[in-house]
Order: sequence, then C-alpha cells, then structure tokens
Amino acid sequence: MGFQWAEVDATLPIILDCEESFRSAKIKKYDAHRVIMYGKGTVAKPYQLSPSSLGQFIECPSCYLSKELKLFKKPSSPFPQLPNGIDDTMRKVMKALEAAGIMPIEFSAIPELAGFGLADRALVGPTLRLQPADHIVLTGSEFTLTGKLDELFIKNGSGGAPDEYIIADYKTKRSMNHASKPPHEAYVRQMRCYAMILRSLGLIVNDAALLLNYYPSESAIKDEVHPYLEFLVDKVDVSPSACTPVQQNLELMVKAVLQATASGSPPPKKADCAWCNYRA
Repeated sequence: MGFQWAEVDATLPIILDCEESFRSAKIKKYDAHRVIMYGKGTVAKPYQLSPSSLGQFIECPSCYLSKELKLFKKPSSPFPQLPNGIDDTMRKVMKALEAAGIMPIEFSAIPELAGFGLADRALVGPTLRLQPADHIVLTGSEFTLTGKLDELFIKNGSGGAPDEYIIADYKTKRSMNHASKPPHEAYVRQMRCYAMILRSLGLIVNDAALLLNYYPSESAIKDEVHPYLEFLVDKVDVSPSACTPVQQNLELMVKAVLQATASGSPPPKKADCAWCNYRA
C-alpha cells in the first residue's frame, strides 16, 4: 500500500526561521526519487533541518519539496551582502571584547542585559544542534535542528545557581522607522529554534530573546558622511510553551519529507501560493 499525504494543518499556531541546510546527501532512495539533505539519518549524523528550511516548508510544503525533489525551483536573486558583512564584523569585535572580559556599554544599557556579559564564543558562530535525545525519529531516520547564533549573553550563577543565557540576533534595518516595526514571524521562529537547541544542550535560557535591529543614523550624515549604526531592541518570547508550535511544525516537516521521498512527489499545491498558481 502506497503513501498517502497527511494533511498539513494550516490552523496550527505556526510561529513563523540561519542558513540553508538541505545540500548534498540523500535520505533514502526509492526508485529514482531522493530528497537532498545534509546528513545520513543516523544518531551520529542525523539529517539537518534549519530555521530557514522550516520557514520555506511552512510557507509552502509543495514548493519546498518540489525543489528538494528537483522537480521545480523558484528563481533565485542576488543576496544582499551588507547584512552579512555587518554580522561578520560584529562577531570579530565581540570575540575580541569577550576575550578581554569587556561588555559593550551599549549592550549593558539594555535593561534585560543588566548583570550579563558576553558568553563563551564557542557557542557563537559554530553550528549547534539538538542532542540525540531530542532528535525527531521517524521510520528509522533521525533528524535534528541546527542553528548558528549571532550573539549570546551570560549571567554567571552564584551560590550554586546555574548560569543563565540570553539569546540575541543582529538584524539590519533600513531606518529607525523600519527598526521600530514588530519583528517578522521568521525572526521570531528563528529565536525559538535557537532556544530549543540551547535547552537541549542543557543550558538555562531566559524566556526573552533579543533582536538587535541596526539601522543607519541620519544625524551622522547631515554635515559629513560618517556611517554610523544605531539599534532598537525587540523582545521575543522563547519560553518552552512558545516553542511548542516550532516542535510541532518540525515534526510535520519530517513526515512530509519522508512521504515525498517514498512517493517521489510533493504534497498538493497550496491554494494561496502564488508560485503554485503560476506553475499550475
């Protein structure tokens, strides 16, 4: 008996994701069909899911899995390089400051970061992933969630209390007006994915993560051009209960990936997806 597509519940409280994770290893081969993912599906080398790939799946399971099955691919466009450059520069600066034991005064002034300092750089930059006990396992294949943190702050525990961490991420905005708008659902989901990973690693994570929204200051270019960045802060609820929908959607994604692999076809087209309608 063949696979039947399970309904992806559009009514789930989807809290709409760092990098593309589906690259160059096959899951399993059924006839001539395969889904391209990084990993081998084992405990040691699980298939890797990322916040961004989860976001693509949530946006349209049909388009996402059509791409992974190499049946259809949305046209791509050049990716803006300035945000990446700012992220790279911030990481280098923060690495030097953390090594010197210095907390930037701009960050110390954020109320939520009172008493916190920069966390160990081993947790910032490298790819982190869920512990094996938290893998999603289906039909013998293991899947994990991965992510690369932009920033992490720590409050050292005292009197036997554990250390506490606050997750942060740098976002580049066009102006103060844009920076003051509510965070995009993808950024909210991204922070919740990071919180899930850190908790899986045994760390105590504050229920509030911070989005540091950088934008160019107009006051710095009135008389002379001196590029200068200011930032506004958004708080994101990353409590365990807020992360539950992320876990639910990851499980739906894994089930859909394996079904697509077995059948060699994506789920039905999504009625409100412009790309599905375009290729109808």
